[in-house]
Parts: sequence; structure tokens; C-alpha cells
Amino acid sequence: MCNVSDVLKCILFADDTNLFYTGKNIDDMCNVVSLELDKLNVWFMVNKLSLNVKKTNFMLFTKKRDKNDLRIAIDNHNLDRVETTKFLGVHIDSKLNWHEHIAQVKRKIATGLSVLYSVKRIVNSSALHSLYCTIILPHLMYCSEIWGHNYQNVLNPLFVLQKKAVRIRGGASNYYRDHTRPLFLKYNLLNLYDIISYKSMCFMYKIKFKKFPINLQSLFVTTEDRHNYKTRQVGGFALKSCRTSQKSFCLSLRGPKIWNNLPDYIKASLTINSFKRAYKNHLLDNT
Repeated sequence: MCNVSDVLKCILFADDTNLFYTGKNIDDMCNVVSLELDKLNVWFMVNKLSLNVKKTNFMLFTKKRDKNDLRIAIDNHNLDRVETTKFLGVHIDSKLNWHEHIAQVKRKIATGLSVLYSVKRIVNSSALHSLYCTIILPHLMYCSEIWGHNYQNVLNPLFVLQKKAVRIRGGASNYYRDHTRPLFLKYNLLNLYDIISYKSMCFMYKIKFKKFPINLQSLFVTTEDRHNYKTRQVGGFALKSCRTSQKSFCLSLRGPKIWNNLPDYIKASLTINSFKRAYKNHLLDNT
């Protein structure tokens, strides 16, 4: 399938297929994509496959004002335009502000909170901790290195829910107002903002040691690669400039900044597991 079109970029995962195309003129883009989809439809027919058009849609990523009557078709069937879509468990929106995904995470955390609250008097502390790590923590951690670099007013409602969960886990007397910092430290838990940094730095560690495919590696340049000689920022990444605040939230820009400020002993960790331990301890010590 990836060889059908020379202009569309394909991303495939199991039975999920995403096609991407970029351009400066929206009308021209729609025409090109429709033509390429016709080629794809021929490939389907030749290979005795059928496409469920009702489950196929398109999204336009743009900062500019766009038209409401955009038309992209395959086999003369117009595709529905959507503002959000779910890809591998992450809700992606057309403005790339991650508001929809964060709203989904808040709903899941709220559901988990009701479970914790209903059983807090009938299970022991160990069971409460297991429940927190099972029904609260995974939602905060999953892909947070992508959606977590955001405005504080967007993330803070989610942090408030996490603090409520930690209070329940710790048996705090006041569900809404007890200080949570001692509880985070007591139970060796990271708060939301530290989770985002932790996940981001685990990603950067793998980038540093070239554990990712080339399309991801190419987004990052080490200082040694750029200058071709050792600098005082050993083990660091070259920093990129950006024109918008939204772009500054990208992991490709935010990740190198955080990494470059890490203590050298953490960056020098020999394995990913030792790096995780060292960085988590560093975050807890500075909570």
C-alpha cells in the first residue's frame, strides 16, 4: 500500500492506516489527495479488498481560516471531515492543542476517583496503592510526553484530580484541602508535571542512544553532531528556535531544553533502568 502513492506519507499500525499530505493551498491539496485516493482505490480492487468509506474521514491541520465546503472523495464517495480522531489511544485534534485528549483523561481519572472513594474504607493501604497505580496512574503517563507540554491552566484541572486521588490513597482526612506534597513523597509518587518530565526524559534518553527509527531521530541533533567536536555541553542537544508558543510545546523543542539542564550523573546513566531510577529520585528530591 505504501508504494501506491509517491506524494502521500503512510503510517500503518495493524489494521489502522493514516495518510498525510502537506501543501500551501487547501484547494490544491484536496484535489491532489482525491486523485491519490483514486489510485489507492484501484489498488484495493486489484487486491480484492474493500474500503469502509463510512469509517474513513479526513482532518485539516491549519492555523489559517479554511473553507467549510472542502471535498475529498474516494470512488466518488465524499469523506466526512472531523475535528478530532483517535489514534493508538490518543485523541488528536485539528488544532493540535490536545484539549480533547486531556478532557478524555480527566473523565477517566474522575471514574477512577469514584472507585477509590467507594472502596477506601474496606481495603488496606497496599490495595489502595495498587488501585491508584492501576486505574489512575496509567492514564496520566500514557503519551504524556506528547500532550503534557501545555499551558498550566489546561493541565491544572487534571493535576487537581490527581491530588484528590493521592489524598484518598493516603487516607487524608480532608478529601479536598489536605497538603499532598508529603503524600507524594511518602508513597514515592510523581505529580503530574514531574510525570510529564519523567516520560519526556526517558524518550530523550532513547533518542540520545539512537533507539528510535530514523524519522524520529532526525528531529533531534546533538551538540557533538552539529559542531563535530566536543563542547562544554557534553551529551546535550542543539536547541531550535520557534515562532509560536504552540510550537514551543513540541517535544522536539521542549525535550532538549530539559535534557540539557539535567545533572551530568543522570545523563551518564549506562542503562535506561538506571536512568529512570536516578531521574525519578532527582524529581522527588526537588518536589
